[in-house]
Amino acid sequence: MDNYDRTVELIETAADSEGKADEQFSKAADTIEFKLNAIKTKWEEFKLSLMDSGFVKGLLDTVNSVMDSFKNVKMPQVAMVAPFAIAAAKNFVLNFITGIKKSS
Repeated sequence: MDNYDRTVELIETAADSEGKADEQFSKAADTIEFKLNAIKTKWEEFKLSLMDSGFVKGLLDTVNSVMDSFKNVKMPQVAMVAPFAIAAAKNFVLNFITGIKKSS
């Protein structure tokens, strides 16, 4: 019983500290930095799920299939269309990959 008063005092201090910690967290959670970090975290989760879903592989397979379909087209048609299609596909894939890398 000698330390009862001190124990009560410490319990009250601990309870008060918990309330202040919650208050400080609420203030921090309302900052721009906190919100930007939350967005970054969500973006990372999105990228991981995108890679796991096979989306990128499917996209590359589609581009490859489109390129394969050009081999059945007559040469004059290929000569007119192929450079634009190849450039467009290449730019799309490179921009997509660059965008993912920049966000890391």
